[in-house]
Amino acid sequence: MEREITHACGHVATHQVYGLSTFDTEREATKLARRKCKACYTEVSAARAEAALAGVADLGLPDLIGSQRQVAWATTIRAEKLAVLRTASPDSIERLTMMTDAKWWIDRRGEKPAALAKD
Repeated sequence: MEREITHACGHVATHQVYGLSTFDTEREATKLARRKCKACYTEVSAARAEAALAGVADLGLPDLIGSQRQVAWATTIRAEKLAVLRTASPDSIERLTMMTDAKWWIDRRGEKPAALAKD
């Protein structure tokens, strides 16, 4: 069922909202309303990624190895993790800067930066 949802950012978008019952449909609509719209989410994500990349630009990181999509995704993940580690424990990032496998970074995207330093 198509519904117009007003997102947390204030934008209105039309979504297909499915559920087995009216309760499920309403719950799904409420979940969508709590989130930013796709355009705002993409904009915020791009700004965060750009800031992370700028924060580690001086490290001279080697290129990542993988498919184009993997490399694009892993570049952001690596920059965000290294930016956090750089301020928290600068000694631990040297080994991580040499990790060039995009899949390795993607597989560990949910880990806390401190856990990566201990790997």
